[in-house]
Amino acid sequence: MSENTAALAGIDRNEMESHVKNLLVENKLFVWPVDLINLATIFGIRIVNATFKDGGTSGLINKSAGRVTIFVKENSDPFSKRLTIAHQLAHFFLHMKEEDCTYEDQRIDMFHQAEARNGIGESGDRIEAEANYFATALLMPRDLVAAALKKNIPLYEMARDFNVSEGAMAYRVSALIGT
Repeated sequence: MSENTAALAGIDRNEMESHVKNLLVENKLFVWPVDLINLATIFGIRIVNATFKDGGTSGLINKSAGRVTIFVKENSDPFSKRLTIAHQLAHFFLHMKEEDCTYEDQRIDMFHQAEARNGIGESGDRIEAEANYFATALLMPRDLVAAALKKNIPLYEMARDFNVSEGAMAYRVSALIGT
C-alpha cells in the first residue's frame, strides 16, 4: 500500500478525488474503463468469485498473515461485481492498517449507505461512506468523466465506456455538475 493512501480516511472529497487520480496515474491506469483487476494485482490483492452462505453478502476483503483477498459474489451482474471490487479496494486503501482484518458488505449501492457487518460501531457509517465515494471516484474518475462530458458523449455511451450502469453514471455526472 502506498504511504499516501494509508492516511486518506477522513479527508474531504476533493482530496480523495486527487488521491484516486494520483493512484491511477502512478500505476498507469488513468484510462477508462479503469482496470480494477490490474490495480488489485499491482498491490498483491487476489480477487476470487465466491458463494456466501447467507446469500446477502455482496463481497468482502480479508487481510490475513499479510495476504489480501477480495471475495465477490459469483452470481452478481458485471456492474455489481465492478462496484463491489472498487468498494473493497477502497477499504484496502483507506481503512486497512497493518493488522489482520475483514470488511464484509451486505449490499453496496453508491446511491445509498452500504449495510456493513464490520464490528466497527458508529464509525461504520463514515467508513462505508468513504469507501462508497472512493469506489465511485475509482470507477468514474472526475477528470475522465469531465473530459467525456466536454466531448458531448451521451450518458449511455459514457456508462458503456466506463463499464458501469447508466444509473451509476447518471448519479456521478449529476454529482459532478451539481444538479
